[in-house]
Amino acid sequence: MQRYTDHELEALLNDTESDLAERKKSFKGDTPKKGRQAVCAFANDLPNHNKPGVLFIGAWDDGNPSNEPITDQLLRGLNEQEERILIEKRRYKNLPFDIYPVPSAKITDLSKTIFENEYLPSAFAADILEENNRSYEERLASCKMVVSPDDTTPTVLGLLSVGKTPQDFIPGACIQFLRIDGTELADPVIDEESIGGGFVEMLRRSEEKLRAHNRTAVDITMAATHQVDMPFPPAALQQILYNAVLHRTYESTNAPVRVYWFNDRIEINSPGGPYGNVTGENFGRPGITDYRNPNIGDVLKTFGFIQAFGRGIAVARRETAKNGNPDLEFETSRSAVVCILRGKP
Repeated sequence: MQRYTDHELEALLNDTESDLAERKKSFKGDTPKKGRQAVCAFANDLPNHNKPGVLFIGAWDDGNPSNEPITDQLLRGLNEQEERILIEKRRYKNLPFDIYPVPSAKITDLSKTIFENEYLPSAFAADILEENNRSYEERLASCKMVVSPDDTTPTVLGLLSVGKTPQDFIPGACIQFLRIDGTELADPVIDEESIGGGFVEMLRRSEEKLRAHNRTAVDITMAATHQVDMPFPPAALQQILYNAVLHRTYESTNAPVRVYWFNDRIEINSPGGPYGNVTGENFGRPGITDYRNPNIGDVLKTFGFIQAFGRGIAVARRETAKNGNPDLEFETSRSAVVCILRGKP
């Protein structure tokens, strides 16, 4: 695709009739969201121009400069995270990466048993399934597990949901667990495991591992009835783990979700920085949500790991407070989101 010269860019800026240009006087408020929408429209190229569209920041609608100061904050706002959103939508226009086909996989790499005996009964009522006369391939396609009934290439979603060995095709789609006897990564490791499989197997095995290390203390001396004490609230651990699997990036990385359990804290590292409307500044704020993998979210909800979208962090914070732990801490970057759950004082 062509690159515009400076002269062509000036002409495009001043051409108020062109649908190849979008002008924004600043990059504040809801402008970043509208800017992304404009860039996605350019990428779709519905008029079939076969030319790049341009988003101008610092210009009024008539093309005149708005004299917006060029600051470090403005430049940081126009970062690689916005490009990554477009990359994740590039080849199939607005399709999210979780339903991209995996060309090297075949329909035989999907488990018919898991799909028909676990997924479908959870997704649809029994009477609907009984009256449905569609073929296996048609059912897979309707659930976005394969591209179509005629093209039965499995999608990322299909492999991660009902794949026999999804890590053969998506190596980083696993959870790495370490129990470290100390407070530093260099301290001795007393338990470790790389947990793979589809979503159900991976999350259930991870929960078992967390329960095994979240030892319960029972105090029978301080009250008439015994008091049960746990280092970390199980519901908070579950919610943060589910969020890490749901919101991580599965494209262009072989990094796993990392669960590092130290003597004083647990760190859960999810590959991929904040996405879309969620930024490092507003991360974890109630009501601020966006979904890199919306179809994976639907599958996790079908399997019962998620009850409602957008509540995970709020639930985890509530359970952490009830258990007497410090509030959750989040560290965000372009490449990862890390949640830190600290032990009780």
